Amino acid sequence: MRRLIEEAFPLQEVSAASRHEKSVRHGHISTLHIWPARRPLAACRAALLAALLSDPGDPDRRQQYLNRIAALAPWGKESGGDLQALAREIRAAHGGRAPRVLDPFAGGGAIPFEAMRLGCEVLANDYNPVAWFLLKCTLDYPNRLAGQRWPLPPFAQADPGRSARPRGSERMQSLALRQDSPMPGDLEAQVRAWGAWVLEQARAELGAYYPDVEGHPAVAYLWARTIPCQDPVCNAEVPLLRTLWLCKKPQKGKTPAKLRALRMIPDREHRRVRFEIYAPESTTDLKDRGTMGRTGVTCPCCEAFMKDDYVAITARCGHLGAVMTCVVVDTPQGKEYRAPSSADESAGQAAGTAMAALPASEVPDEPLPPAGTLGFRVQRYGFGQWRDLFTPRQLLAMATFVRLTRQARVEMERLGYAPEWSEAVTAYLAATVDRLADYNSSIGMWGIGRETIAHTFTRFALPMTWDFAETNSVGDTTGGFSGAVGWVAKFTGHATRGLGTAPPTSITCKSSVNPGR
Repeated sequence: MRRLIEEAFPLQEVSAASRHEKSVRHGHISTLHIWPARRPLAACRAALLAALLSDPGDPDRRQQYLNRIAALAPWGKESGGDLQALAREIRAAHGGRAPRVLDPFAGGGAIPFEAMRLGCEVLANDYNPVAWFLLKCTLDYPNRLAGQRWPLPPFAQADPGRSARPRGSERMQSLALRQDSPMPGDLEAQVRAWGAWVLEQARAELGAYYPDVEGHPAVAYLWARTIPCQDPVCNAEVPLLRTLWLCKKPQKGKTPAKLRALRMIPDREHRRVRFEIYAPESTTDLKDRGTMGRTGVTCPCCEAFMKDDYVAITARCGHLGAVMTCVVVDTPQGKEYRAPSSADESAGQAAGTAMAALPASEVPDEPLPPAGTLGFRVQRYGFGQWRDLFTPRQLLAMATFVRLTRQARVEMERLGYAPEWSEAVTAYLAATVDRLADYNSSIGMWGIGRETIAHTFTRFALPMTWDFAETNSVGDTTGGFSGAVGWVAKFTGHATRGLGTAPPTSITCKSSVNPGR
């Protein structure tokens, strides 16, 4: 018997739903972890339905099927009763048993995820160990723990209005967790609780490196890389800036335009450039586009022009520096911009000292791939190791969150968590750390339109960025660990609800790399 997909398919409706899905975020599979070949869930769901349903042979009934598939394509419509009705029809078309779906190159897991939602038995396979990890988080843990609950940790039970209570593990050591203790939580609640625990510990250790000045917490620190001027008489520290704009929001309705920019003030005596922050009256008020052009850089102190080859050679010789140009802060009126203070500079230096004292095993000193590999462009400018992609404070923050994530699993096991629960929650915390790393490298730039940090892999390459943004990793605003926990937890909740009725899945990964490392 021919399948429905061999006769017809609601291509126009599914295409529209797939395009709309790109702008959907909360709970979507794409918010768990970055993956270069994401397939729209709408297209996967529709293709599976059309491939698994038999063609009725009657044009009117065929159109009814197409209408039902089109109605289930948009985001938010996928969990309706009609999906379960079609799943039952699929089972009936396969002799009363669940059909088996094999995806030999499962990648991020979109196809097997939708197959499981339809009640199929799924075999998902991928050679890439990152894909193996994503399949565990996308399919295995949500399916195994859907509909189940486990008592929340004592610190979360102490005050349900807060995500986490203690600072330090000493308060937990006297608390026992029993299977009959109150306030059981599902997988999403567990991820939120332990993510908050990790954040509380991190704030106790890292808070001093992100100082509040005048009561306004820092959102991000904006930096410009520097090189020495080629003119030996000048020899100034030249900031490499592609733009002087900090914020460029046009007027929207009754909301006035918001314009902020940097002003460079050459300090020839001290061979450096100072920065001031001001509000241009219009977008045409700012004539200077920065120091960087397509072929090189101009020194603001002596106006000497240095070609890109000089920049690359200077950087490879170890003379590529960085200067903080601005601090983005959170105020009751929204984000604002101020000049770096002595407290900001001291905190950065202290973070560098603390990072230098880290054990070698906690710093990613593995070599980068050869220049040109997969779009890598940073090696030309002296970046030879993975650690070179981060500032000292970013390295310190990432090492701290990795260590605390491992400690969270130790705490869970000591409190009596079942192995499948501690494994699953730790995996989602690891995905949270990965999201933080994507937004907390020296490749991420400040978005002057949305006032947010652009993540590292805006495209799947590592281009060189001259001015970049460093997030406040322990803050509650853009790019921090708190937001990353929220994104991962929302997906966890969506996945467990979507796979709650699916049969067990089999996930394999053939890889020369041990995924458990």
